[in-house]
Amino acid sequence: MDPRGAAAGGDERYPHLKRQRDPAEIAYRWGFADQAQFCRAFKARFGCTAREARAAARRAPD
Repeated sequence: MDPRGAAAGGDERYPHLKRQRDPAEIAYRWGFADQAQFCRAFKARFGCTAREARAAARRAPD
């Protein structure tokens, strides 16, 4: 796994810690060439899409 995927996953899994960012912004911030590359790496690392992770984080109790 690309270590950027693990680090970038924190941006999606804990959206309440940061302002809302779209996946393209997160991808470029963490050095991915494009959003598709980020999405594939995220799903390979976390077993779900960034959208699914963000939705699960919103449903989680504070």
